[in-house]
Amino acid sequence: MKTSLVRFSSSRTGKVLKWVGGIIAVVIVGIFIWLNVGLGPTIRKKLEAKVSEATKGKYQLKINWISINFITSNLVFHNVSLQPGKLASYTKGDSSKRNTNLGIEAKSVQLHDIKWRTYLAEKKIELKGIYINSPDITITQTKPDDIKQIDSTDQKKSLEDLLNGLKNEIQIDEIIVKDGKLKHTVVASKGKSTQSAEHIRIALHNIRLDSVTKQKRSFPFLDKIEASLENYQFVGADNLYALKVGKVDLKDDHSLAIENMKLQPTVSDKEFVRRKKVQNDRFIITVPKIECKGVELRQALDKKLIAQSVRVNNPVVNIYRDKRMPPKPNHHPLMPNEAVRNINFQVQIDSTFISGASITYAEQVLNAPKPGKVMFEKSNVRITNLSNDPKRMTDRNPVKIHATTMLMQGGLLTLNVSMNLLSKQFNCAYRGHLDRMSATAFNLISFPNENIRLTDGLVNEVTFSSHIRRGIARGSVKALYRDLKIEVIDPEKHKTHQLLTLLGNIAIKADNTAKEEKPARLGTIFYQRERDDSFVTYLWQSLKSGLFSSITTVNINKVKEIRKKAKALQKKGPRPTVKEKKDSVDKDSIDKDSSKKVAPEPKDSANKDLTKN
Repeated sequence: MKTSLVRFSSSRTGKVLKWVGGIIAVVIVGIFIWLNVGLGPTIRKKLEAKVSEATKGKYQLKINWISINFITSNLVFHNVSLQPGKLASYTKGDSSKRNTNLGIEAKSVQLHDIKWRTYLAEKKIELKGIYINSPDITITQTKPDDIKQIDSTDQKKSLEDLLNGLKNEIQIDEIIVKDGKLKHTVVASKGKSTQSAEHIRIALHNIRLDSVTKQKRSFPFLDKIEASLENYQFVGADNLYALKVGKVDLKDDHSLAIENMKLQPTVSDKEFVRRKKVQNDRFIITVPKIECKGVELRQALDKKLIAQSVRVNNPVVNIYRDKRMPPKPNHHPLMPNEAVRNINFQVQIDSTFISGASITYAEQVLNAPKPGKVMFEKSNVRITNLSNDPKRMTDRNPVKIHATTMLMQGGLLTLNVSMNLLSKQFNCAYRGHLDRMSATAFNLISFPNENIRLTDGLVNEVTFSSHIRRGIARGSVKALYRDLKIEVIDPEKHKTHQLLTLLGNIAIKADNTAKEEKPARLGTIFYQRERDDSFVTYLWQSLKSGLFSSITTVNINKVKEIRKKAKALQKKGPRPTVKEKKDSVDKDSIDKDSSKKVAPEPKDSANKDLTKN
């Protein structure tokens, strides 16, 4: 009897529990359905209306659907789209007004582990994470020429105003953007520039916004920043160059890596020269990898470029200039100290290393069959104290450059340069040494550009040193060589010019070696900066003045003076011959005699009669 009663009561209890469990399940399912079907659309409509109202119709927010889970405190927006609305001011192709239009499409935006109780009790927004999946961002700007660039201080002030306008305290553990895309277009009267990137990933950690962090600078509300992107491309408004970068990776250990960077023209060399119309250097630069350590990204956002070290691996640089084109009018390249003084943000890089660089400079001159070339291979460069901080950059603590390279595939060249980058005057010091090499290696530049071929000669060594003060270089060159012979080529007949070859070999010293009875001859460096000299051109021209005085007995300054006088005579025209002078004198005497026999002008009455007739 008792066992039957127990069975009856247990079975009844089981049924009750099943009923209760079923009712709870139905309630949970109902709440879930109501949250996603009833509350979700309500939230979606209110958000879309709020965005339209806040932007005054310039932008429209569209959300496909919203999923809400109160158990895990997750809120997910699916297929989110923010696009310019009907009242957006942008007109395609119109660059007369400045405006910016933003378009964003994302597969989902997830708010994870929202602290509802904290918000209801303290009005504090707290959640573990915001995850934005596959955003596709499109930015289109118009930039008129008569409107100045927006000052970064104005941008910073706008950000500070935005932060101060947030009344709630915000605490977010992380914000993650995954697999994003970006396309940025700027329309101006000169053309349209575009840049794009794929596979963008951004991670912001420990975001804190309160009354304390809002007042501080350098973005203290961000504890750590990580970012990466791939397939970056940029094309300028003139559509002459394209910059491509395979990958950029910024890690939380303050390291930055840039891989497979390439800058190259979008047109051929011939078309490049045609578009420029004047002399311009054409660059092709390839860099497999750049590694930066000690990068302070938060300070970069505050206009400070600070890094402990930068390492550039195996760059290849190709430069070409067509000197058959007219030079740039009023062209005045900046020297390093002038360029650095114009930088309006702080730069501080303790050390820079460039390893395995290959640099080729080629220039095409008139009537030359091919461009002349200067090549620097297996180059290694170390730069220390690259800074525009007045406390770090002084005359006693200048920037120092130490470089080694294989010159013209022949000899090892060592160069040391020191310079105060904040000096108001162009002051600099350089010294170097060239090891043993064949003189014929210089035919790659001397034959096409100067119609001079070095047929023999051995350079034992070259040492040089120079100090530059106020743009004037003074120093010395000691070039030790032997068996130097040249051949002068007629540029029209493309054959050896016998007379000029003979005179040339008489003018140069065939040997300059140190002997007991006679020491080696020293060349004197003296060069004053020309208006169109770049820094590299200036170093070469000053060094060339010393080499020229070491190799020949001709005064290079007198040669320059003769060249200037020759150019001045060319502008005035050819000098008249003796016969032309005599004919000119006879003509002047005839003109004087005829002027005396000219009939007097008619009186007014006679003029009136002539007009009547």
